[in-house]
Amino acid sequence: MMDVYFTIMVIIVVIYYLSQRKFNYWKVRNLKYLSPMPFVGNYSAYIFQKKTLGETVQSICQKWPNEPLIGAFYGTEPVLIVQDPEYIKLVTTTDFYYFNGREVSDYIHKETLSRNIFFANGNWWNLFRKNLSPFFTSINIKRMFPLIANHCKSLDKLLETETQVSKDLDVSSLMMRYTLDCICSSTLGIDPTALSTTPSNHPFVHVGRMIFSTSTYRGIQTVFRAVWPNIFYGLGFKMFPNDITDFFLSVIKKQLQEREDERQNRHDLIDFVAKLQKEEYITGDSIHNLLKNSAPEKIKMKIDDVLLVTQVVSIFAAGFETSATTMSFVLFELAKNPEIQQRVLDEIDQYNATKQGGLNYTCITELPYLYQCIQETLRLYPSLQVVTREVFKSYRFPNGVQVDRGVRVHIPVLHMHRNPKHFKDPHVFNPDRFSPEQKHTVSDYVFMPFGKGPRLCIGSRFGKMQMMAGLVSIFTKYRLELLTGASTEVQFEPRSMPTQPKKALHLKFISRNSTFN
Repeated sequence: MMDVYFTIMVIIVVIYYLSQRKFNYWKVRNLKYLSPMPFVGNYSAYIFQKKTLGETVQSICQKWPNEPLIGAFYGTEPVLIVQDPEYIKLVTTTDFYYFNGREVSDYIHKETLSRNIFFANGNWWNLFRKNLSPFFTSINIKRMFPLIANHCKSLDKLLETETQVSKDLDVSSLMMRYTLDCICSSTLGIDPTALSTTPSNHPFVHVGRMIFSTSTYRGIQTVFRAVWPNIFYGLGFKMFPNDITDFFLSVIKKQLQEREDERQNRHDLIDFVAKLQKEEYITGDSIHNLLKNSAPEKIKMKIDDVLLVTQVVSIFAAGFETSATTMSFVLFELAKNPEIQQRVLDEIDQYNATKQGGLNYTCITELPYLYQCIQETLRLYPSLQVVTREVFKSYRFPNGVQVDRGVRVHIPVLHMHRNPKHFKDPHVFNPDRFSPEQKHTVSDYVFMPFGKGPRLCIGSRFGKMQMMAGLVSIFTKYRLELLTGASTEVQFEPRSMPTQPKKALHLKFISRNSTFN
């Protein structure tokens, strides 16, 4: 019996030691840091799913408001929080090579759907980024607009039908169905008809919800994988079901076969994938070329169908979910601020009066105030509340702090966006912050809803296009109000990686052609 007790005690001591073995990391580097708790470090609120990652990091930053760098512990691992704009510029842009990966980049080979440009680092990321970027040129984005305009008509029809039944509508669901149709037709060349199909019966809606599930189990998975990826994958867990890969593999193979039979070229992502598939290899510059005095190096990588499918899935996921959520927040803020909404309505009415042919691509550039509203929404509700990086190669900051390869880096986007040091009255929705007269006061490395530097969101222009078009379509015929007794504040869902409201947003849609409320 004594042997059993002794063994248990040894195991407990070993586990406790392993949980704290790195807790002196910041002390020996003379960096201000918070004393960690065993196992959870300084991120207990996030690990126990009480707060989002962004809210957790924000609370840490508020304890050291004037420190450019803060040492903390993400579970048992050291994490560097970078909150000074000049240091953020170093991490994201100037010295990007040293921070080019995300915090799970070394584990992407463990899971099929993780092998994409969002999670990758090094040459792998660099090759796919360079080879996918041509798809998102301004010319290609403009070519997609007629498809978006058609989905705006479908959205208009759906709203007409829905508002005859009830003025109270779930905008979270509506915007998700709209952006789902947009991303599928623009990238996959298919019309999933999410706007004209019951969501519960729709396969793309189902797979989208699988990707962005906020169940308790998915929340635990998200935290465990982010904080302890070596244990997560070592125990054989996976973040995403294989059903997602199988679904998209089937859809894409079917599309490729149809186009080969019909000899069609639609200039969408499927055509782009077909081109890469035929080449078998992708080539480009080595990421090591970013280093000063490095010898130019070219590299190539063999690709397969599954690898291409994972890139499509990542673009699909980012293209519909983040835009849908941002649009929902725009509608919520405009319903909450009727005077600002009226300025939007006036601008759209003036625009429509000059465009007798209906919605067209010029809405992207000719509705500046509406776009200011989107930017202000992204300030308050950034899609990613924390931009994560991982040290790719040992690096010394100007203040002398040195970090080793593998150390996590957190850039507190939510904190920067809501910091009174950077934005006056930060909790007030004020689109004029981004007006031509005032936008020069907003630092590039303070406002970063799409990230910064070479890892800037690859689809940001597409997202802007579908959001602008959809919002114009809605406000052409409706004005919005909060429901009676509804909260004017949004709580975030702590189990979601991208920003999502804890509860679906419901708003009152009132026809602008009627005085009936």
